[in-house]
Amino acid sequence: MCIAIPPPGTGARRPVAPPRRLYFTGAALQSGLLLALAGLAVAGLPVRLPQGLPAGLGWVLAGLYGVIPFLLLGHLLEVLPRRLEVGEPDYLRYGGAFFLVSGGLFLAWTGVFLGPFTLAAGIGLVLAGGLPLLGYLGEAVRWAPARERLRGRAIRRGAGLCWAGIGAAGAGALGAGSPAWLAALGLGVAGTGLIVAGGWGGSR
Repeated sequence: MCIAIPPPGTGARRPVAPPRRLYFTGAALQSGLLLALAGLAVAGLPVRLPQGLPAGLGWVLAGLYGVIPFLLLGHLLEVLPRRLEVGEPDYLRYGGAFFLVSGGLFLAWTGVFLGPFTLAAGIGLVLAGGLPLLGYLGEAVRWAPARERLRGRAIRRGAGLCWAGIGAAGAGALGAGSPAWLAALGLGVAGTGLIVAGGWGGSR
């Protein structure tokens, strides 16, 4: 399904909060939840990590997929429309994605104590939340002027790698074991690197 993006300056008004404020607030909340999770684990609440997931790698993945994306999106959704010379995403898209991803992460964090299937369900919600933003990136690249498409493609491909990495984490939660968790780490690091290269390069 093709979703048209209007030219610059014609995007819908943001009825609640601009992307930067919303997603940076999300990063702070997720950081607080992770600290609370660590406190509960230290206090002795039994942790039920999925098969093949060492605790250290689990914390790395939690930061990579639970905090960093909010920081990246808070920046990109503000500056990318200007850099690619396309319209801004409407609130239904970036706000809906925010609440789906936030709800999915909260479910995933509780899954650390309730078991792998709750964790997998949370990861599924995060995957669903990423779809509207991937759709926006795809349309933004299509509408961007030729000189900016390389930047847009790098960001879109990086986001796709991160989305695939979340899927690999979901497979790990369902029992795929160490290879899935290592794939989630590799895809997340590579995808984040591409996003940073595309989103922070240049001077526009």
